[in-house]
Amino acid sequence: MRATGRVLHRSTTMAYCEGEIRDSEGHFVAKALGTFKYMRRLAVGRDIAQQRLRSDPSAKPGPSEG
Repeated sequence: MRATGRVLHRSTTMAYCEGEIRDSEGHFVAKALGTFKYMRRLAVGRDIAQQRLRSDPSAKPGPSEG
């Protein structure tokens, strides 16, 4: 099996993509299409406190945020 994917169209906030799977002889097996919206990376752990400080200059870390 071989899987390939490509972006069909991209804008500043969206991407339209397709994926295709073929067997070892090159015969078509499956195809998928998807529309994806770009988003900011979600904060995890210590990044949460840093993200809050960047968004609100007057914010101070809470007791569990160091």
